Amino acid sequence: MLAVVAAAQNPAPAELPGLIRELRQAILSDSLVQASELAAKVDLQIDERLSASVVLDGPARAAETLGWLPQDIESFWVNQKPFTIDPDRSEQLLSEDPVEIYSTDRLRAQNGGETFRALARQTVRLVVAAARDIGEGGLGVPGPVIAKEVVYFYFLDGPTNLPAADDSIGGRPAWRGLAKVDVPTQFRPGAKREQREDENWMVLAKLDVLILANRRELLESILAKMTPAAKAAPVPADLSAHVQQKAAFWGFRRRFRTPEPTGLTVELDAATRRLKMSYRSEARLGQNWKPTLRDQFQEEAAGEGWQRLSADLKARGPWPVHFAMAKLGFGVYR
Repeated sequence: MLAVVAAAQNPAPAELPGLIRELRQAILSDSLVQASELAAKVDLQIDERLSASVVLDGPARAAETLGWLPQDIESFWVNQKPFTIDPDRSEQLLSEDPVEIYSTDRLRAQNGGETFRALARQTVRLVVAAARDIGEGGLGVPGPVIAKEVVYFYFLDGPTNLPAADDSIGGRPAWRGLAKVDVPTQFRPGAKREQREDENWMVLAKLDVLILANRRELLESILAKMTPAAKAAPVPADLSAHVQQKAAFWGFRRRFRTPEPTGLTVELDAATRRLKMSYRSEARLGQNWKPTLRDQFQEEAAGEGWQRLSADLKARGPWPVHFAMAKLGFGVYR
């Protein structure tokens, strides 16, 4: 089994056609066990090739997106693992991939799921998200969104099948979305959660770029910058050295309203399933953590004035990802 996994993770460029021929032959000869193993290897190789092509393009698209955003953006992250939109896939099943949950939860909620269903079978090559005016919030895991302004960029594999637009923003087709979200209240056993309608806006900025934001004004400012003369913006130099921009998921936060860190980066390696959080702080956060937090992460120095936390998601499950998202200012939408 280890040999099979190793071979699938390091395929030769010409291996895929041969695997497909072997798979066809196994099916014709009714060798179902062998066919199942070969099908898994084919799936892994296709996923790796698709992911590799996106990763090569990912840093450039991220820099392009940073150039469109307001300069006072506080938090920014990139999901470079492609996925196909499947409205029938439950969020419980998605718990195996918490990054995809955070990439789609707000989109899933629009208009009772109607928007998400209209995008069924669409492949999302890349998701970029950003936030500003991040408030203070507890570290409940998973916790609520604590940013007042958020925006998501969905880079698609082609034109969408969305219904006719009901509005226009910056000369582009736009849609007003409504979602039912919980009203933050003190928990009371047996009490029914109070809900309200939350307004969001979606705009098809390009044939293959859908943008979702919770403020129309934020969308307008972004679209005004999306011109042929727009310049890409790099990750801030003081943070870029502490994050691998080819990771399946990576991001940063550069402003905090607490005396904890003054800069934070996050990255997740898809192959090893290892999450790393690096933060600029003279104090070791772990010194004041509860034992449950110390159990989730290993802590080490990461250069002058920097500390690093790491967690093995294969052993710890999704909890460290929820914690990292809370630090980035993002949380569960509904």
